[in-house]
Amino acid sequence: MFISLTRSGWKALLVLAISLAQTQGPAKSQETKADGEITATGKRGRPLLGVQRWDMFSGKGATQQKELGYLPGKQGFLKDSQWHDRVPFFCRLTKDVDWIEHPANAGPVWFNHPFSQQLLQESMDQELRYAHNAGIDFFVYHGPARKLYANGWELRNNFDCHLSSKIPEAKKVNFTWALYAHRAIRYTRSKVATMMDETIEYITMPNWQTVMDGRPLIVVYHPERFRAALQVAQGKEHMTGVGFVEYIRARVEAEGLKTPYIVGCMEPRDSCLHAEILKEEGYDAFMDYEGAYGGAVAKRDEAPTYASATEEILKTCEQEYLNRGLPFLPPCPSMHYRWPHAFDRKGQAIEKLHHFQWPKEGDLEARVEAVLDFVASHPEDCEAQTVIMYSWNEHSGGGGICPTMGKSPEYEPETQWLDEVAEALATWKYPPKDNPKDDDKKDDDKELSSYEKMKEPPPPADADKVHGKDLPAPTHAVGANTSAQKRPNIIFILSDDVSPRDYALYGGKTVSPVLEKLATEGLYFKTAWATPRCVPTRAMLLSGKYPFRTGVYENQINPRGEDNRIMPMGERFPNTLGSLMTANGYRTAMVGKLQTGDVRSYGFQRWCTVNHGRIFDMKHSNNDEDGKQVVQPNVHSTDALFDYLHRFTAEEAEDPWFVYMPLNLPHSVRNPDNPAKWGPPVVPELDENWQKTGKMVQNDFEASLRYLDYKIGGFVAHLKSTRQLENTVIMYAGDNGTHRYGKSNPDSEKGPRVPFVVYAPGILEPMGACDELVDFTDVIPTCVELAGGALPEGDVFDGRSFAPLIRGESFEGRE
Repeated sequence: MFISLTRSGWKALLVLAISLAQTQGPAKSQETKADGEITATGKRGRPLLGVQRWDMFSGKGATQQKELGYLPGKQGFLKDSQWHDRVPFFCRLTKDVDWIEHPANAGPVWFNHPFSQQLLQESMDQELRYAHNAGIDFFVYHGPARKLYANGWELRNNFDCHLSSKIPEAKKVNFTWALYAHRAIRYTRSKVATMMDETIEYITMPNWQTVMDGRPLIVVYHPERFRAALQVAQGKEHMTGVGFVEYIRARVEAEGLKTPYIVGCMEPRDSCLHAEILKEEGYDAFMDYEGAYGGAVAKRDEAPTYASATEEILKTCEQEYLNRGLPFLPPCPSMHYRWPHAFDRKGQAIEKLHHFQWPKEGDLEARVEAVLDFVASHPEDCEAQTVIMYSWNEHSGGGGICPTMGKSPEYEPETQWLDEVAEALATWKYPPKDNPKDDDKKDDDKELSSYEKMKEPPPPADADKVHGKDLPAPTHAVGANTSAQKRPNIIFILSDDVSPRDYALYGGKTVSPVLEKLATEGLYFKTAWATPRCVPTRAMLLSGKYPFRTGVYENQINPRGEDNRIMPMGERFPNTLGSLMTANGYRTAMVGKLQTGDVRSYGFQRWCTVNHGRIFDMKHSNNDEDGKQVVQPNVHSTDALFDYLHRFTAEEAEDPWFVYMPLNLPHSVRNPDNPAKWGPPVVPELDENWQKTGKMVQNDFEASLRYLDYKIGGFVAHLKSTRQLENTVIMYAGDNGTHRYGKSNPDSEKGPRVPFVVYAPGILEPMGACDELVDFTDVIPTCVELAGGALPEGDVFDGRSFAPLIRGESFEGRE
């Protein structure tokens, strides 16, 4: 039997409550809530992030006995010390609570007994402060309607405290109340009506979470249970799954609110299998509850790591959730998921369902960023742009991102996991959206207005010759029957000196939102080989032959003939990438730095070439545009090249186009050979929204990668605005490893391994990471096959076409 508190005991209790209320929250977490709110520009800085929150300790008898093991009786969930890493921050070890008397068998962890509503409210207020300071947008509460389940109050204690809280943060952390198909309730039409009566009371409150321009977010937890119960209900109590969803919509819309966004929340693994049923019933989206598919083993040390398990979960999203015909909210598990609530006959906790281990430092921050990236890169499948994390806490215990109890006697809360979530939310920003009227186009138009005036139309191309050179015999029927709609436009963009590890896409640090979008909505080869140096790679790409055939091993390409005349490589190997695509009825252009001899020898009909050495800022850009010298003061070479590309690809013509675009960027540009002549190495500056600021900045490597990504994004927007995107294949790759890391290094994969991305939205189904092995000799066979042609007989090409892979056909790659 407990003895009543004395006045001094109550005083001590209130001191604890006040100290809880005055705690400032996570040491590292700052005020980042605004990142998830609508900014002054009318755009949201990142997707919404909500967290599932189950009820936590109240101090009432049931929670004290079942969770803490504080009262006499069954062993509590957290009584065993192995589970003390899940004890919430507001708890204390019973031995340290010295102002009340305890029974001999009281549990080791204490909170709020005898019960005080004030202390419960203070603890919840502090949770709200933590959540708000970390940038959490909303909580998802779970529980049955009050009138339907008498014992359900234990799932509503903290929700009621949220509603009654007077602190400012309570209005800033939104909420949604899940419609919970509790196992104890056999639902009927009448009971659904009772459930919605209570839900309407909450949904009309100002901080019920909305998505997609004001649509109330409603999560239906276990729709299959609702369906099963309602289908067997008799007479007027019967309700179909379609009728259930329609009834929810009607009740919400009757309050003058926008039609709700209804999400069916399923258990893991089989969530995607219910998508078709949920779609037929009228749900707007589906989600899975916790995303715990890492495994299920008896011992925690045998479970997979958090990083590997959660990576597998996101792969499951890519493989199983996309293209199900119903949008979804991807899972983002936040915790070491295991279930300590099962006991054997001796009352001992059973360690089972260890889906994965605790995250290591940095794992949770990386996971949140990865899921936000996933949502942003799949705007149609993830149309609500919302992530619901599992979880703030785990069924009364902590163990999620809720701060946990610190060590005695200071009890400084442990906030590591919440800090990592806060860091991810504070730094993540949306990439710029593809917009044909974006600043890229406006800025280029402004900078190049004088350049436009200098442009003259090129002379018409001879059907059989380019620059006086005979073309290979066409292997495709060229003429009026050629259909550009059937044969895709193709562009191969080659960057200069960049390794896969430089991109976040391949596990590096530099974020490239455009390239990541192309890769995830197309494919990116995990292993692609070039050569360790610039010119041998370009020779291999343009000829389709390995260096032992071209004789190009260094950055010199022109051996002398018998008459001691230097022979351009295009003259030694007439079947080049340019000549073959021209012969197959394509309008062809080379845009960039060729670095492999005279452009005229490669069979391209058009060109815009920049001086190879002028790779720093091009203040004195002196370009060769279709045989005409064009000087553009104060125009960056990359801008000039993309401007030409936009104009060439916008020209009206019956035949499709092919462009080979070897660029200067990013290249090592920190120490130009002649800064007095060329000026400081700079590129246009981009702001946090990936827009030009009008300033030039020091052209370090990351700035170059960012600007290149920005320009590629502008070109994608151009294709979209000119209605060519769905019939265009974009390939992007690097020519060799990064300067001082892989370039010129033939002794390891650092030199020849390069990034390689393919994007063809109207042709290639999203594939993401691709395990097939490719190299640069494969480019000619692939492009010729996409053009509908065949390689000339009698010549040797070392590569093999991966066109079937792009078209989704059977493909046998290299071993």
